[in-house]
Amino acid sequence: MGIASLVLNAGAIVLLLFVVLSGVKRVVPLRDVYFLRTDTSSFTGTTRAISQWTYFYVCGDGNGECGAAVPALPFGAAWRGGNDGVPQELVG
Repeated sequence: MGIASLVLNAGAIVLLLFVVLSGVKRVVPLRDVYFLRTDTSSFTGTTRAISQWTYFYVCGDGNGECGAAVPALPFGAAWRGGNDGVPQELVG
């Protein structure tokens, strides 16, 4: 049981590092780790066609063109300005 616990804890630590470091580097596999990905090309005020929410950033496709590092980003951080084209469920 001791070895199994060590292996499972080591795996959990590796996966936690993937989540925290996503958006920091544009290397595989970190550029493919994100919480949510959506097409924001029709939203007014967005600069990205694709937005991906990572742990500290909202980034474009492949975790490129990331914004400033902010913890607990809301959905509205992907676009600035008006709410034209944004689904009402996201506007609040």
